[in-house]
Amino acid sequence: MYLTRVNKYKNKLKQLGGVIPQVGYATNIGGRAYQEDRIYTLSGKVGGEEYVILSVFDGHGGAETSEYLSNLPFRCKTVLNNIQVPLTPQIISTIINIEFTKIDYENTPEMRKPFTGSTAVMCFIFDTHIYVANIADSPAILFDRNGAIIQKTNIHDCNNPLEITRINSDFNVPQCENTGVSNRLSLGVLPSGNYDRGLDMTRAFGDNAYKPKSNAVPEIQVWERTPGQILCICSDSFLDMKLNFSAYKQNEQDIVNEVLPVLQANNFNPQISVDAIVTRRATSIPNSDNTSMILAIL
Repeated sequence: MYLTRVNKYKNKLKQLGGVIPQVGYATNIGGRAYQEDRIYTLSGKVGGEEYVILSVFDGHGGAETSEYLSNLPFRCKTVLNNIQVPLTPQIISTIINIEFTKIDYENTPEMRKPFTGSTAVMCFIFDTHIYVANIADSPAILFDRNGAIIQKTNIHDCNNPLEITRINSDFNVPQCENTGVSNRLSLGVLPSGNYDRGLDMTRAFGDNAYKPKSNAVPEIQVWERTPGQILCICSDSFLDMKLNFSAYKQNEQDIVNEVLPVLQANNFNPQISVDAIVTRRATSIPNSDNTSMILAIL
């Protein structure tokens, strides 16, 4: 169902023209039994200015939460389109923050499960600026055609010093701990007597067993938009492993180095490029996670 909705709005993006970027997206189930990633793109207009919302939600423990989050871009668009005062960065950021928080605390089955949740990265692309809201570890990266990173999101996990300080500021569980697997958000010893292996992330939609610390308060950044830049938004699977298996973890520059040659080979056509990138990663890496990416040529 969600792919039908994405295709509908992808066509709408093409029809609007103007400052709307060239957008391509792709998703692949990879080595998983079912697809937990969700991609949503849609357009809006406020005060005579067109904008685009590009979103990736990477579910875990099930697809219920990431599927339900299809409502979030639509809600943000509805509020933005009804603004009657001149838009300011503060107004836009406040709207995003409120809508993230509201949906995370809704009393619906999709949002109230203890160990089912989702990451989020949403980019609101206006004429001259991009508003980027993210929680957890699905990255957005803005880079130039020489491969230099201009801006990137921060990862919210137990390797981020600011998140460690926030989570471990008291003695209440969950805490950032070494679970024997990695540094994770953990509940410690469970009633079963087993040690909780925890969450890879310190912020998430859903995952109510880890609330209120694992909240969905977004980190919001405002990036300047310049024609010719490239915006990459993807699921956290792109941080998991290098294609040549030389390392089990990538960083954002590794992602750029993987994406840029494919774009160059395809004359910066975002749809052809993203199809090739996602297919290659999903089929080349054994037991790969669900793999999803949006590429926008600004």
